Amino acid sequence: MRNRHLVGLTALSWMTLVLASGCRPSKDDRVPRPEVQAAPANTVDQTVQPVSMPDLSRLSEPVAKQVRERFATLDQAITRKVPPEELGRAYGDVGVILMATEYPVPAEASFRHAQALSRTDPRWPYYLGQFYLGRGERAKASEAFERALKLRPNDLPTLVRLGETYLDGSRTEDAERVFTQALALQPRLAAALAGLGRAVLARGNATRAVEYLERALTIEPEATSLHYPLAMAYRSLGELTKADAHLKQRGRGEPTVVDPLMQEYSGLLESALAYQNRGVEAMQSGDFAGAAVHFRRGLEIEPKNAALGHSLATALYQLGQTDAAVRQFEEVLRWSPKHTRALFSLGVILESQGRDEEAVARFGAAVKYEPDYVEARMGLAHCLQLVGRLDASLPHYRHVVKVDPRRVDAWIDAANVLMALGRYQEARDWLVAARTTHADQPEIVSLQENVEAILRRGVKVP
Repeated sequence: MRNRHLVGLTALSWMTLVLASGCRPSKDDRVPRPEVQAAPANTVDQTVQPVSMPDLSRLSEPVAKQVRERFATLDQAITRKVPPEELGRAYGDVGVILMATEYPVPAEASFRHAQALSRTDPRWPYYLGQFYLGRGERAKASEAFERALKLRPNDLPTLVRLGETYLDGSRTEDAERVFTQALALQPRLAAALAGLGRAVLARGNATRAVEYLERALTIEPEATSLHYPLAMAYRSLGELTKADAHLKQRGRGEPTVVDPLMQEYSGLLESALAYQNRGVEAMQSGDFAGAAVHFRRGLEIEPKNAALGHSLATALYQLGQTDAAVRQFEEVLRWSPKHTRALFSLGVILESQGRDEEAVARFGAAVKYEPDYVEARMGLAHCLQLVGRLDASLPHYRHVVKVDPRRVDAWIDAANVLMALGRYQEARDWLVAARTTHADQPEIVSLQENVEAILRRGVKVP
């Protein structure tokens, strides 16, 4: 019983990491500082404005230095009148750093100049496609990936990203073609199988869609987002039980493809965020010691970054350094007293050590600051049971199933509490409600049968 939330520590920590990776500044970049002149008019993309250095005041000094260094290289290339290929590389390198630091206008201009100057280098149209993807411009992304694919016809990341943009644009025949090409190169590529499954499903072939999507999930079960199209395919085939089962497993995990260019991009900046990303990659590969190194390096740059601190504590916990992890979680709370993930993580550790009252306090604080934090609610309800406060646990189970009716464990635990309290009629009503969501869940069915039998025998409530 005491280990039931340890999995939650890791799962929620991953969620924190994922959310942290999206928390970048998004200030506009239109403040021109003409430190670099445009290249000669007969070499660059004439439809694009010249590139000048944006206002770097929002960046940390190490990152701003990286940007200035790349602009200095571009300035030198223009001054020396280097060959177009070399000048294109300089523009492309500027584009990458500007995309990473979120200056979209000069980033786009730099990539377009780069691909105009260096016409045989697939990197620049590929990065331009990724740039457009990040801005939700799917049609432009398709065009850029098409140019990249002409230069590198067998590149798997390009094929997969192009296929995905085709799907988003309802170009299902084109999507099927490129995903089939990717599978011919790597038959066990889950991302290509998933794309092909989605393409044939959109074209009305649910049977083939099931085949491809099931294969993708077998290869990469972490790609939990695929449960949704698979559920739709089963529903089209009239197999509603399987459809419901997959809907309940739907998550956010996407199928992956090894992408050297984007791996290089993600590790580009000397910033806290870059070290966070590197640490996440290390944790995903099981290298928790390496992850801790990256998180510590990020904290050297931003000493009170709560997301990094929580990530470091999680890595330490995974390394078996529980005392160090607790100290780090406590440090995070000194920086950010309402950090609900740190509160939850401490609750998990305290519960595992049998310190149930202290765990109640931590879980309670987490739900106070984030009322719909389901894992913290479950932790609080469970610890309240451990300290004998059964009745106090019930409102938390009710809140959990209101927020997420799929949480079968909340339905079951609350039913057991009601039965332990002798409130059999309430337990029966609760289980009837549970079966509206979990009609055939064996444990719920069994509990309801037991309660019905007790009520038929006319057992008196204590």
